[in-house]
Amino acid sequence: MHKSWHAWQPGMKYFELTWGNADDAPNLCLHAQDETDALSRAEAFYAKHPEADFPGRKTLPVRVQPALSHSNTIFLNVDLDIRGDAADVQILLSSARSSIVVLMHEDCDASLELAEQLATPEATLQEFVKLVEMLPNEARAAWDRLEYRRADIGIQAGNDCQAPSFTSAVSTKTLMMIANVSLELAFTVYAPRPK
Repeated sequence: MHKSWHAWQPGMKYFELTWGNADDAPNLCLHAQDETDALSRAEAFYAKHPEADFPGRKTLPVRVQPALSHSNTIFLNVDLDIRGDAADVQILLSSARSSIVVLMHEDCDASLELAEQLATPEATLQEFVKLVEMLPNEARAAWDRLEYRRADIGIQAGNDCQAPSFTSAVSTKTLMMIANVSLELAFTVYAPRPK
């Protein structure tokens, strides 16, 4: 498992950080140990992904709260679901083990996610593509033989009908990247949690 301090670890919670007080205020959701850790991880995220940063972030007041208790709809994560020959699945999991967390592995099927939690579907999909492109030859051949390769974008529906709408785009560039590695997209929207 990836040992960077950005990686998910047991006991972490899901937090939402919101900058400013406007209805369409910028926000970021991530896993962290506590509110202080969430702020540190947000800083690290924007340092690593300056293209996602926005003007005024360092001067706006920031609110940190547990994300799953919040009423807004949020991005959770992207799971990579694969199916193929059991030996090919094992080769892939072994080759990528330092960058992934295996959620489920049963013979010909596996579900995994990146060890590093990213803030958007776009960034997560791009990292999955980079991971596939960097596979050793034997593992890349195993990838190409899989019956299916599916990136499942998880969305948690909010329970407040007055909350702002949720939008998260996947660019044409990223769509071309995932098509080049024969990766299909799926979307799972989880029902609202009780208030």
